[in-house]
Amino acid sequence: MLNQPNLAVNQAGHLTIGGVDAVALAEEYGTPLYVLDEDMVRGQMALYREEMKKSLPSGSRPYFASKAMSCKEMYRIAKEEGIGADTVSMGEIYTALSAGFSTEDVCFHGCAKPWAEIEYAVKAGAGLFGVDSLEELARIDRCAGENGVCQRVLLRVTPGIDPHTFSAVDTGQVDCKFGEAIQTGQAMEMVRRALGYTAGILDLGGGLGVPYTAEEPTVDYAAVIRSVGEHLACRCQALDYPPPAIFMEPGRSIVAAAGVTLYTVQDVKSIPDCRDYVLVDGGMTDNPRYALYQARYTALIANRAGEPADCSVTLAGRCCESGDLIGENMLM
Repeated sequence: MLNQPNLAVNQAGHLTIGGVDAVALAEEYGTPLYVLDEDMVRGQMALYREEMKKSLPSGSRPYFASKAMSCKEMYRIAKEEGIGADTVSMGEIYTALSAGFSTEDVCFHGCAKPWAEIEYAVKAGAGLFGVDSLEELARIDRCAGENGVCQRVLLRVTPGIDPHTFSAVDTGQVDCKFGEAIQTGQAMEMVRRALGYTAGILDLGGGLGVPYTAEEPTVDYAAVIRSVGEHLACRCQALDYPPPAIFMEPGRSIVAAAGVTLYTVQDVKSIPDCRDYVLVDGGMTDNPRYALYQARYTALIANRAGEPADCSVTLAGRCCESGDLIGENMLM
């Protein structure tokens, strides 16, 4: 089991999440079931909010990356915790607003924004647009002009950095569908068209990792934020540049450790001299990350959580696809 403070084993040998019996939750609500520890979510949001306020320039703030978990309750919690919402679709904006979120606290990110969604966000009063390309900048400018709005924007640039991770999740290299590249000069052209003053905001995006298995290191998020503040102060002083407010877009680092997905085992198939399959009542429909990225996870049997994991299995879903797997070589 991951060393998470919200996970434990009770006297019945059942997994508990935030002190609540996981088996009882599955029996009451059915499976597949997403379970989220609200106290832990709020704690992570508060960590970002308070550490950024303390260690970064005035006006710095986190925006919850909606793609990590977009639902009304998450927006309600984010609103109450005083952080913004990073959205990538009209649906996410609508959901945030329906939960009482202030439009000023919404940033509309993402690539290939259709005109209808740009217009919706402009008319709704989205506080910021993350501009992904020169062409999109022109569309946003036209739409804002037609609606009598002076739209605030963030310009997405790709720094050409190789993070040495799975290629499908790389978003900062020159060869990338996101943003305009610094190396090609296109980022500077976007700056020339949009920016007639000193930039007051630097949005560092998301990207702070989370452990999915016991072997992976934990991240000291507060220490990372402090180091960003120290580096920013040093570089701004060296360049004689006024320190900008820093925005971050945490997503998984807010919800991943707080969340558990519960399944019910339907079948176990043992293929001699091959492998053992454990088939559950969910799969890539509710978690496509293994099929897409081969993302690793920790799994355990909730009603036998206190017993040692001594069997290596392939955890598979119920979709009619051979690639519908949640994980391979998983100890249970």
